[in-house]
Amino acid sequence: MPEATYLFERQSEYWTSYQIEKFLLDAGYSVTAIPLSQAVEHDIPSDFIYVDRSRIKIFGLQYKALYHNSRDHWKLDEHQHNELQRFPWMYYCTSELKRSGDSAAALSLARFYPSGFPYRKRLNFRHAPFKPGYRRWPAFFQGFQACKIGHKIKDMKAFMETLRQCRDLRRVDALIGQIVDVFLVDLDSKKVVLAQSSRFSQ
Repeated sequence: MPEATYLFERQSEYWTSYQIEKFLLDAGYSVTAIPLSQAVEHDIPSDFIYVDRSRIKIFGLQYKALYHNSRDHWKLDEHQHNELQRFPWMYYCTSELKRSGDSAAALSLARFYPSGFPYRKRLNFRHAPFKPGYRRWPAFFQGFQACKIGHKIKDMKAFMETLRQCRDLRRVDALIGQIVDVFLVDLDSKKVVLAQSSRFSQ
């Protein structure tokens, strides 16, 4: 019997992505969304790039929907996993959603794993803990603000290098056609550029 997700592949991904964006807006951040394929310097607002004494940081999310059959789990792709490890600021965002009626809780039912662990075919819903483990969104964002999560953009050279990495993510995304979100966040001026590989209509 083939494995299947509880929800359509992109439902939980869309709801979680949308709620992160809403969280940032509610927290007072301005959010500019652009397609990831166009994440080049002329698409990034100039007042975002040229901010002195700012803490500009980046993190990215690779979304995973929950599968059932035998034990609940999230499937990983070995080639994709190896590619993600090239970007230490990329994280898996695994959804625990099983019913569309729980969509309003999508962000609360998400786990954030760093991608630096050795490859495994799946993450089991109730697996024994393994290092470095996962965080829920409040702890994830607090870690990001405290510079324990994500990657700091130190200067323009580093910024441009990061943009080139963002363009490389299109190749990662094409592996299995899942959503990748990349967040460039200025913690001081509360500005966010959200580069998305795709958005879909429900």
